[in-house]
Amino acid sequence: MILIIIIVKIGKCYKISQIFSLFPKETMPRTITISGVKSIQTEEYKNNNEITEVKIGEGVEIIGTSAFSGCSNLKYVELPSTLEVIGNWAFEDCAEINELILPYNLIEIGYESFSGCSSIKEISLSDKLSKIGQSAFGNCSGLAKLDLPKSLKKIEDDAFVDCSNLSSLCLPDSLIEIGDSAFTGCSSLKYIRFPDNIEEIGDGAFYECPSLEVIYC
Repeated sequence: MILIIIIVKIGKCYKISQIFSLFPKETMPRTITISGVKSIQTEEYKNNNEITEVKIGEGVEIIGTSAFSGCSNLKYVELPSTLEVIGNWAFEDCAEINELILPYNLIEIGYESFSGCSSIKEISLSDKLSKIGQSAFGNCSGLAKLDLPKSLKKIEDDAFVDCSNLSSLCLPDSLIEIGDSAFTGCSSLKYIRFPDNIEEIGDGAFYECPSLEVIYC
């Protein structure tokens, strides 16, 4: 607290005219705990560079559009088992997140949800997930291990574009469609296992994958 006292001179005497108490602007705590709500609102914590850790409590079902986008110092995110939807750009450009455990009940990952999260090294996805959104994990250049669920039917355009550290890929038997440029720029990718039931592989799905050596069908 800063105390400001204004003194005025009246004749030969001095008198206290006003007293102000100033408090420094309250800053956001570095650890955020969210509970008691079903959804986190659109852009609620967008571009907040003070946050390093987020703990989302049970009962939260939806993370809104751009809720944590651009939180450049965010390193750790704890997600509840109740979470069903991660909205578009929810964690876009959170480049310091280094661990990501997605809950079992997750059914939707939106457009560019984790795009630019370049420190994530491993991702395991829910067995209730049927689709991975466009550019959902684009430019996750640190991603080395990817476990795709048995429920997955569609990988949308650019979903894993420029994941340059990914070296192997086992596509589940449930997969029907791979979008355009889905794995473009995965320059370390060497091995792919395709399912028998695949119906469509988009244009340039594996473009600029110079290390690709073995394809299993």
